Amino acid sequence: MKYGEYRFLDKKLIEFKRTIKEMVSMKKLVILIILILTAISCSYMEGGERLIRERGRRCRYNYKGEVQHCEFIN
Repeated sequence: MKYGEYRFLDKKLIEFKRTIKEMVSMKKLVILIILILTAISCSYMEGGERLIRERGRRCRYNYKGEVQHCEFIN
């Protein structure tokens, strides 16, 4: 092989390495976005469950003191 052929191969190898680095960085970015969206959706769901738990309830009792019916207060 001549020097020009080596130089051509070096350029192609450098381009290939650069492409691999870009793919790895894109993969990391996609993983980061997925993790952020998962955390946001989980915190959103947790907030909704917390609101339901924190809403007031009104219960009705019979003459024995037993709970007959409970309802949420809006």
